[in-house]
Amino acid sequence: MRLTLPARALTGVLLCALPVTGCTTSGPDATTDQATASSDSQTRRAEPLPSAAVDPFGEAAAPSQAHLQGATLNQADLGEGRILKGPAHHPLPGDKVRTTDEPCTPLARLVAGSALGTPEATAGYNWRGNTGKDSEADKVTVTTVLAAYKADEATTATAALGTATDTCAQGFTYNAPDGRTKVTDITRALAPSGADEVMSLTATLDTAGPVTFVVARKGAVIATFRTEATAGDSTKPPAVPETLVRAQLALLG
Repeated sequence: MRLTLPARALTGVLLCALPVTGCTTSGPDATTDQATASSDSQTRRAEPLPSAAVDPFGEAAAPSQAHLQGATLNQADLGEGRILKGPAHHPLPGDKVRTTDEPCTPLARLVAGSALGTPEATAGYNWRGNTGKDSEADKVTVTTVLAAYKADEATTATAALGTATDTCAQGFTYNAPDGRTKVTDITRALAPSGADEVMSLTATLDTAGPVTFVVARKGAVIATFRTEATAGDSTKPPAVPETLVRAQLALLG
């Protein structure tokens, strides 16, 4: 199926529960787009993704690995670009990302492509395509990570990220298996609607230039989208493919 949402720059902003500024309610166009994506995407999923259901012992159970895998986008869900899955595209374990600036750990994990906090299950994939009319100048790679949490751990993780965004706005460095990365120019940006909590930010990496991030929580699941330009002007933050983000969030219920 091919989604009919416009691939435009992000303009709507959801009322955020995160400690960030610049958040307002989304407009009517965003609501219409969200409903369209939700209707189209959920036609292929027979069962809704559970949201930290309570187990017989009274503990809030996170959605399982199987549920997360079933909630990731498939190529048929998005008629543009290319979705890449498999072991090479699994999220990097959080303990593989280290920084001497401990308060910046949530940001370091986000930038490195790891899940936030302490998830019970993770899934991920890459999407490659373009965000504009010029297929060569607007090419991007989006690293998508889905993570499921117990009880209130999802909101704890997003709150920690919000705090780190304030604390580490001047920059920091981290180490991962692919080497050392310096992160600077961390700023907040407009974010799409379609989640219980959502935030967007941009940062400049000494290894990749400007990168754009969207972090969205729906119930006990956090989805992160890391967008990096692979062609065109490498001095500007790349546009996040809104069609992709909305389609993925719709599959989370």
